[in-house]
Amino acid sequence: MFQTIFLKKWTDNFTSTEIIAIAIEQWKKGLTGISDEAIAKAIDHCRMNLEWPPSIAEFIGICEKFCGVPSVDEAFQAAIRRDFDHPVIKLAFDKVGSWAMRNDNEDVLRKKFKDAYREALGFYREANAMKHKQLESANDR
Repeated sequence: MFQTIFLKKWTDNFTSTEIIAIAIEQWKKGLTGISDEAIAKAIDHCRMNLEWPPSIAEFIGICEKFCGVPSVDEAFQAAIRRDFDHPVIKLAFDKVGSWAMRNDNEDVLRKKFKDAYREALGFYREANAMKHKQLESANDR
């Protein structure tokens, strides 16, 4: 899809069959656990909004946005309100701790929350990938 959307801006990145094979594996690994629907919405977003192709990390972030994963700032604001409508928010909140969430000054709290969010997002991604692998394994039986 990206070849048809971004043309040479995409294809110029793949200078050999070896690079193509590595890229396929990396993108496949990066997108494990992300729904086809979220990927389709993210591709549409890229088609409509980006002039250059995204990196794997950028594309995963776009996919996660369509899966309802809040940004770090959205999660921070929700955690302050004690609004845990996404597991990443609760995981980050728990990592920071309720005392710090109530008592730290905003600059210190933002730093702590950003680090906790990054860890929580990694945990969330791993859990989704594991769930996806289990579903694939069950479907293969």
